[in-house]
Amino acid sequence: MPPNPIWIPIETKNKKMKVLIISSYIFGYMDFAVEEMKRQGHEVNILYYDKPPFVYAYKNTAHKVFSGVKKIFGSNEKKNFRYNYLKKNLSNEKFDKTLIIHGQYLEERAHIFLKSISREYIAFFFDSLKKMPRQRNVINYFDKIYSYEPVDCEYNNFLFLTNFIPVEAYRSKEFKYYVFNISSLDHRLETLKNVAKYLKEKNISFHFRLVNNRLKSLENFTICPKRIDVKSIYPLFKDAKILVDINRDDQRGLSFRPFEALGNEKKLITNNPEIRNYDFYNPQNIFVFDENNIQIPDEFFQTEYISVPVEIYEKYSLRTWVKKVLND
Repeated sequence: MPPNPIWIPIETKNKKMKVLIISSYIFGYMDFAVEEMKRQGHEVNILYYDKPPFVYAYKNTAHKVFSGVKKIFGSNEKKNFRYNYLKKNLSNEKFDKTLIIHGQYLEERAHIFLKSISREYIAFFFDSLKKMPRQRNVINYFDKIYSYEPVDCEYNNFLFLTNFIPVEAYRSKEFKYYVFNISSLDHRLETLKNVAKYLKEKNISFHFRLVNNRLKSLENFTICPKRIDVKSIYPLFKDAKILVDINRDDQRGLSFRPFEALGNEKKLITNNPEIRNYDFYNPQNIFVFDENNIQIPDEFFQTEYISVPVEIYEKYSLRTWVKKVLND
């Protein structure tokens, strides 16, 4: 179960901070955090590994192959590029907080440099150590590490911090279909296919989208050949009463999907039993199914969503997440 966290104080210190964030794009989730930080009065700079000007572009296929060979012998062109960019552009800067996500994509000298220009150097692990074990290699660089994975917090003294509610704008009492899901193509597909089959047999309307550029078609799924930004996905939430969350095998903490459901007052069907240990869990809103025997009561589809008490809801808001990360 998740730690019984001593929630980090969120009192506003009325201090405008200068913040640097370095992160993978992660479907655009961090854009919401940046917007909220700015709304709270902070000056924020963000660099995405996979977006200009911080992205490293190979000149051609031969260059990519040659770079791969060099990497085998210890020379990583991407990491070299990132370090040189940071040194060139940030050597005269000072930051109150630097927040790193996926710090394994920076080399040691980059971490040392960034820490030297930061009053506090912190990380949020968006992925469990089981999923991304290379994160272990950078643990010692940080003053604080936050993680939403309970097991990692327990065994590594990380600070427990869930993902946040990114949006709250797609609540609706009217819907086109009962159930909605959008997922990338990975090992969870078989479980999703079984859920789709169950819903179809029960004559329950659903709309499932699969993001991939390999499959041309798949029964019960709409194929999206290009990766989609979450901001373009969220309007689809408004048309559904229930969202589906399929947890990864290498993860026990909660993904963004439960918080997307919470923020938009959607019911949730999930295979992650850990969600029962969170204070916003309500069996009328959230149904945990057995992958080996999918059975969902009819009344779950028919009953209405019950709003979560404000004091519980606010714990998971983006407002609170930002204050926790930025305040001592």
